[in-house]
Amino acid sequence: MVGTTMEVKVSPERLLHAYNSLFNDAKPSLVPLGVRTLIRNGMAEGAQHGTSTQARVQAGVPLLGKTGTSLLIQNDQIDYSRTQGWWIGLYPINDPEIAIMTFVRNGRGATDAAPVGGKALSAWLEFSGKITDARFGMRDAR
Repeated sequence: MVGTTMEVKVSPERLLHAYNSLFNDAKPSLVPLGVRTLIRNGMAEGAQHGTSTQARVQAGVPLLGKTGTSLLIQNDQIDYSRTQGWWIGLYPINDPEIAIMTFVRNGRGATDAAPVGGKALSAWLEFSGKITDARFGMRDAR
């Protein structure tokens, strides 16, 4: 499975690595800081008011999010009848600790993959003690 846009092909692993590298402030980047800031702001805005809102984990928890819908390639042929929804999320906004990518076969990014990714990110945030347990309104006492 690869995402294709104007003849650009990329695997899910490469796409996740690219986003993770883009926002890892500890590593040097080939992308100028101004461009990284612009992309970061766009992904933060998308998580608050755009197609990534379905991945929102808890009020007041800022994250970066990007949705997409790609096509399946089989035997070097693009299958235009089947979409693959994907979502990439990073937390926190500045110098992210975690990057998550979800794919939903025969789905769309905003409506299918983002909610799955938001649940996965929420579980990690709760497990790591970074947010309160949304079900009970208190920190989990692990």
